[in-house]
This record gives sequence, C-alpha cells and structure tokens, in this order.
Amino acid sequence: MKRSAPATIERTPPVHKPFERLPSLSTQQQQVVDAIAASKKSAFLTGAPGTGKTVCLQYLRRIFREQRKHVQTVGTTGISACPIGGRTIHSFFGIGTVLTEKTLSASVAKILANPARLDAMKRLDIVILEEVSMLQPSLFKAVDELLRRVRGNPKPFGGLRFILVGDFFQLAPVDPGNPTTFAFECETWKTLDPEFYEVTRNYRQNDGVSLSTIHYFVQRLMTGTFTQEDADRLNRFRHSGAKVSLFTTNAAKNETNKEMLTALCTPIKTFLARDSYTTETNKFLLKNILSPERLEIALGARVIITRNLFLEVWTDKPKPHPAKKIKLPLFGANAIETFSVNNGDVGIVRGFDADGVPLVALDRGCGRIVVRVPRVTWDIMDANETVMASRSQHPLMLGWAMTVWKAQGMTIDSGAIVFEGEGSAGLVLTALSRFRSCSELRITGLTLDMVTRFEPERKRVAEFYKKAREKMRRGCGGAGGGGE
Repeated sequence: MKRSAPATIERTPPVHKPFERLPSLSTQQQQVVDAIAASKKSAFLTGAPGTGKTVCLQYLRRIFREQRKHVQTVGTTGISACPIGGRTIHSFFGIGTVLTEKTLSASVAKILANPARLDAMKRLDIVILEEVSMLQPSLFKAVDELLRRVRGNPKPFGGLRFILVGDFFQLAPVDPGNPTTFAFECETWKTLDPEFYEVTRNYRQNDGVSLSTIHYFVQRLMTGTFTQEDADRLNRFRHSGAKVSLFTTNAAKNETNKEMLTALCTPIKTFLARDSYTTETNKFLLKNILSPERLEIALGARVIITRNLFLEVWTDKPKPHPAKKIKLPLFGANAIETFSVNNGDVGIVRGFDADGVPLVALDRGCGRIVVRVPRVTWDIMDANETVMASRSQHPLMLGWAMTVWKAQGMTIDSGAIVFEGEGSAGLVLTALSRFRSCSELRITGLTLDMVTRFEPERKRVAEFYKKAREKMRRGCGGAGGGGE
C-alpha cells in the first residue's frame, strides 16, 4: 500500500473513537426497505429531498451483507459515491466519458484480461446506483452491454439486480450541446423494468408539527407552479446571520473560503490526510471525499461536519452525564456524554485539545455544545469489500462557502444561496432543499427564467412519476407513498 506524507500534526491517538450513526427508520421507510430486501427484482427508490432515501440505502446495504450478497455501490458522481463507501460508475466499470463501440470493446477486453476483475464482476449479485437522476442514458446503455458481455449472460445487465436511488426532479444529466434526456426515457430502463418504491414524508423541513416554507417552494418547483412572485419572495429572504453560502461556481466558493480564513488573522493549523491506496488509479478515487487531503483551519474558522457521527462533548474536565450516559460497544461501559452530529452541521473552531484535535462549537447547540472531532476513516471498497483506497482525516471542511453539488445530501440550518449563470429548476430545487427553513436563509440572484427554461424537462419527469405511481397502485410492483 502506498501512503502519503504523514500529517503535520501528529499526536497520541484519542482514547475514544467516533462511530458512524445510522438513524432509525420510520414505519414507511421500514416497509420500503423490507419490500426491496424481500424482492428479487431490480428497484427504483425515490422520494423528494429530505425524505430519507440515503438512510434506506444504508439499511439495504446492511441487509444485503447479512444475506451474503456481493454488493457494489456506485454513484453518478464522486460526491454521491464516497459518503456511502462506493465508487463512480465510470471508475468501477472502467468506462470512459467517450462512449463508442470501440471504447466499450476496449473496456470489456481489459476486464476479460484481468482475472481478479473478471471474477469480481461475475460474483456480483447487486449494484446500488446513487443519484440516478444524473445518469446519462448512453452510459446506462453502455453498462448494460458491458455486463452482458463480461458475465456471458444475455439478460439485462448480465442478470445483475440494480437498485436505482434518486429523485429526477433534482440535478439532471450533464451533456453539453445536447438536449436533456433522462435515464428513464431510454430502452435500457424499460428493459430492466425496475419496481417503483417511494418514501414521501419530509424530515428535513419538518419540525414534527408542520412543514416549513421551504417545503412549500420545493413543491411549487416540482409541480410547475413556481411564479415570478415566488422568485421575488425568495429573493427577499435576507437573513443577516447566514452561516454557509452555496455557490453555483467553484471559483466563487474557493475565493470566499480563502478570504474568510485569511481575515481571521490567527495561526492556521494544517492537517494532512493519511491516505492509502492499492494503485495510482485508485488514489484518484480519494479526490471526491469531502474532507480534503490538506485541511487548513484556525481558531474561529467556520467549518462543516462531513459525516453522520456520534462525537464526544468536550469539557475541560470530562465527566459522565447521568441523564445522557450511554453504553455502546465502541466506547465501552463507561462512555462519556456524546452528541449526534449530521453531515452538514456547521460550527466554529473554538480550539484544540492537548492532542491537537479540533474542538468545534456547533451552531445547532447555539454554541453551547462543543464536540471533539478526531480523525475518522473513509474506505472505498470493491464488490468483494476489499479496501481499494482509504483516507483518515478529521471529518471537517471549511464552511463559509461550498458549491450546490457538494452540498448534495446535506442538511444545513443557516446559510445563503448565490445563484449565478443559467441555473435550472433542478439546481434551484437542490440548493433550496438543503435548508430546514427560510427563517435563517438569504437568497440572491434567483430569476424565474432559471426555472421556466427547463419546464419541458420537468413535465416529462412529472409524467414519468405519474405513470409509475399508477402502475404501483395497480399492484404491478413496488410500494410506498402511504402515510406513517
């Protein structure tokens, strides 16, 4: 295994290790997970933003492992793949961005010439594909043809079962110079004929009593009823204490974070990731992990938590809290008080403990809850659950600014959205739905044209969902859509 240079801050490992948090399922989510796990057919799991699709996916992976199934998780982008321990669809199947018969044949030949890869492909039982809304039909068709040839099986995808996860109302496929075409519109989707499953209850914009204004606007975008009045109303949200800014360009995001970190005028601490990988090609997989190879933070820096975890609550003299004391295997019988943090939680670096570990005051606790954020490890595995690449890094990233694409899957409490360029209804919906409510949101640059120019695509998506739900109600496969 090749390794990068050691971190510049090297201390004795912490006694208590963070462990990944897996939220409990609602009644509806449990029904959907059980139905997919019990079925032998391919499935399409969908739901609006904030309904818990990724949580369902995580439980499905656990169940499939218990069933001794060989499962590979892939994403249409690195951002969607890495948080769930997967790889991009291009990387795993060895398919380039130029899709022709010549390049496909070359990809097949490489797999056939590599006994280990060939064996892995043939042993596969299930492929889980995250963020299917961004999947180009041409790539979907290429993967289907590749698997038929490699596995020597004429059935769709060489007889593999596919679990497709995503929301077609969000980010669409990127195919410069060509009209937008969705995966569900191609013959490959129709041949696969996945069962339809939908989770419907919104948790991100739901306080347990009522849905927020954000949910209202998201529904307007999805139903094609968004108006100029709606755009004007959103642009009037001017919360002055916005903590995180979402941009539509990398340049604006990088410039903002650099300026804000420099303006602190406090010493910058550098934490280098401890990366390991089996090949130079696999090293490339690490670039999609949200926590960077070189993490630079300082006292007072705004940061974002990049993983769902239980973390220690830090005090000068840590003591067990009788009301919150828990017993968990990874902590042992005398675990100290812990706090559940989410991917997307925002806070301020308040200091570093004796081991140099960052201490972050969470905005969600009004600054009163300070958590200790030690290193965690991201493992990217192949279908045999062999680690191909891994990164040990503090689950943090600078949090004054980020792009809409990198915010996928996050829940943000307070922030701003800066719309620049052409935009699209999917981009607007994805950005808006990251936030819990409008009460702590500032929006600039949103125009009705950013939404309406993509109205033909929205109508096609809406018609697809209408037919899929009708088919589900007729008992032709699938489940979901009911209440709790």
